[in-house]
Amino acid sequence: MFRKDLSNFDGMLIAPCNSIHTVGMLFTIDVVFLNKKFEVVKIIENLKPYRLTRPYFRAFQVLELAAGTLKERLQVGDQLEITHV
Repeated sequence: MFRKDLSNFDGMLIAPCNSIHTVGMLFTIDVVFLNKKFEVVKIIENLKPYRLTRPYFRAFQVLELAAGTLKERLQVGDQLEITHV
């Protein structure tokens, strides 16, 4: 919170979580909602500061990434392999 960007930061996995907000953030982020099997449930690219997402009830966790990280590389239904958690 209150960082100017996500440089030197790969991402943040938040669990359990099915909704997020960007209140206090000063930059946009890419957001990936995942179920317990790390399957993509919802993707939000370039979520702006001071926004709130609705709950995605199929999601169990959320991956927050620097804006532009995804660039349409993922789609709903893809399964991720997370390392260094």
